[in-house]
Amino acid sequence: LAQGHGTGHEDGKANRKCTVKDTTMTVYRPRIVVEGDSQSDEEVQFRARKLQADARLNGFALSATLRGFTTANGTLWAPGQRVYVKSDVHGVDDVYFIMRRTFRGGRGQRQETSLLLREDGIWLPDAYPKSGHRKGHRRGKKDKGLWTTWEQVDNA
Repeated sequence: LAQGHGTGHEDGKANRKCTVKDTTMTVYRPRIVVEGDSQSDEEVQFRARKLQADARLNGFALSATLRGFTTANGTLWAPGQRVYVKSDVHGVDDVYFIMRRTFRGGRGQRQETSLLLREDGIWLPDAYPKSGHRKGHRRGKKDKGLWTTWEQVDNA
């Protein structure tokens, strides 16, 4: 539920509403969020989808402790990498995203890396627009070179 303030050209709107359903959930558990100010119904829908994605992101975390500091090809484990995890014991067979890594040990101690993994592909639900048209596309080429004097900065 949201509302939008009016302007000099149009009246405010107090009944903005959006319903988003997670098809992976088998239990019905509604969540009602009240938003203070929204300019359009699309903004309300984006906010609802973002809240759903954040809840799903925080709903599952996989922790793994590995020997050593590097991957099989010799690079250090780093946040932002995608990792394929398969464990028949835990019923896991999917690609996960490294959120955090912690190195322990070294210099005579056992080297370990702890990884915090989250589901991949649920970051921003509207990151890739459905249409080919992009907002904010520059019309023509404008040379935005570097400023060399303060007069150029003042005139910009």
